[in-house]
Amino acid sequence: MRSFVTFLLLWLSALANAIELGCGIPFPMDNGTLSELEALANNSNMDPGSLGSASMFGHNDQYAPKLWPRDPATGRVVINYCYYDHISRGMIAPSQLIEAAIELWMRALGGPASQATRHGIVFKERQYNGYPLYCYEHGSWENWNHLIPLDTLVIRHVTNAQLAARATVGYYNMNPPHAWKMQMQIGLRAEPTVVVHELGHVFGMVHEHQRVDRDTYVKYQCERVPQFANAWALASQAGYTVRQLCEDPVIGLRYGFPVWDWTSGYATGASDNQGQPRVFPIFSDSAQYDLYSVMHYGTLVSCANDLSTCPLVKYRDPNNHAAGVEVIAHNGYPSPLDAQWVKETYSYYGQA
Repeated sequence: MRSFVTFLLLWLSALANAIELGCGIPFPMDNGTLSELEALANNSNMDPGSLGSASMFGHNDQYAPKLWPRDPATGRVVINYCYYDHISRGMIAPSQLIEAAIELWMRALGGPASQATRHGIVFKERQYNGYPLYCYEHGSWENWNHLIPLDTLVIRHVTNAQLAARATVGYYNMNPPHAWKMQMQIGLRAEPTVVVHELGHVFGMVHEHQRVDRDTYVKYQCERVPQFANAWALASQAGYTVRQLCEDPVIGLRYGFPVWDWTSGYATGASDNQGQPRVFPIFSDSAQYDLYSVMHYGTLVSCANDLSTCPLVKYRDPNNHAAGVEVIAHNGYPSPLDAQWVKETYSYYGQA
């Protein structure tokens, strides 16, 4: 395992073939939700305001992501997970994909949870008498295994040739309780470095390039997002402009544009008990924009020879955009600021 992860660290510089797909789990929309979003977008009191490592923490709404809780006995922040079923575990576990991604995070954090590393994150697979428990149980309440607490991260293999991986953001503890609220889906194109990004979402991190100050540092070319053409064909017929489709979360969601991956200032929380999603402004903790964050998208490989065709590139000089643009490297390893965010958000409590 150690030698495998060492190889991964050396291999990170070869991410030119990184997955070029979005990672957010979109929740279903309807007219009622769109009306709620429109009111939210027009509420000046909800402006994200502060800048830095991006999350949706700070909202009191139960459908907004929260911090993962601490184990009262140890003070550790235990992220318990289960595989959806034996098929998912059989497809994912033998490759040690999850373990390798966790190890990359632990290396970035300086090691396992301890007083020395200053973080309290621990991952544990749900087990019974030494055997893995699976989340799915046919015929049970919501088809959820009654032996597993509901606040468990579900890891599921999906047979989608176009999907790398995607995950919900943060922790949810609904009232009344519901199963399946925290999920990570692993597709056929997943690599450990992709799962590192998804674990950032699990912690509660959202995309760095969705901060409200991103246009100072990166050039976002919405028309080059792969899903733009289909969304624009519908939105333009309804009389909307390109800017409205690309920047207004209400309009983008209405016409199928992936605002959860690209739109500045907003990200998606959980769906409520009626199946309606909630969208919340992005908050942040510091002033430094982090182009090296594992939560920042890189420039698509397919457009690297012609940057005018890329959805996202960076300015050579944030203070002088006329100096031109260049490629954003794919980040497959948490940056120092990513690690700092985790240590400050999930700091170590308890005995050494």
